[in-house]
Amino acid sequence: MNKFFFTLLMFSVQTLVSAQAPFKKAVKDLTYTFVSEEGTNASAVVWHPEKNLYFTVIAGNQDFPFEAFDSKGKSSYSNFIGLDTRGMWYNPKTRSLELNASGDEGWYSITLKKDMTTHVTESIAEGQNQPDFQSVGTFDPVKKAVVFFDVENYGLKFFSQKNPKSISSLKLDISDEELLFFNLTTVGYTGKKGFEYVLLNIELKKLYFFDRKGKKTAETNIGEEAVLGEMFLFSFTNNRAFFYNTDNRTWTAYNVFK
Repeated sequence: MNKFFFTLLMFSVQTLVSAQAPFKKAVKDLTYTFVSEEGTNASAVVWHPEKNLYFTVIAGNQDFPFEAFDSKGKSSYSNFIGLDTRGMWYNPKTRSLELNASGDEGWYSITLKKDMTTHVTESIAEGQNQPDFQSVGTFDPVKKAVVFFDVENYGLKFFSQKNPKSISSLKLDISDEELLFFNLTTVGYTGKKGFEYVLLNIELKKLYFFDRKGKKTAETNIGEEAVLGEMFLFSFTNNRAFFYNTDNRTWTAYNVFK
């Protein structure tokens, strides 16, 4: 290989790597305010690639809202969820939304009618397939597992989608002191190689990114104006971190990747 092509190859590799890394500072993007006035603690936002919509839910009661909005923050759907929901994710294999409910209520699939007038939920895994009552799950399609922040063990727990009783763990590169400042219920999955998992440091107003070995690989600063919470109120989807303000019932998205 001559010098020119070697240089071109190295430049291409470096460009690819840098393009995948998160921004040093998050960029404020869209906002969405719930149509329903029920509930307090919004717990998840999920991008549905086939419908080109974001879906969101409020934790705490089966009568709390399940809503959808577009990339401009315009409402597209509003109904009650029907379950005491915590986490929610898109499963590319089933091409549908799924969720984990509180405690031992289990996991469910969500099927929306084509005309977006209603939805139905169906049980897909019974029992407490999560570290604790309040755990907010997300999905890792590479590991084919639902992922949870395992605060007690300084890491993550992976519950197999096929067999939730099959559980694996990953210890994260975080200290005792740092653990005190994280959002305690939620981990995000980015889909970006080397930056797969993300936690929210409330004290420093930063996102911490970790690779599949548990090593911290990057940090992203969040604007001082962002409202952050110790439980729920944080989600990650479609290259964006979402933070929920309970006072005005609004999610604010911050773009983190190109």
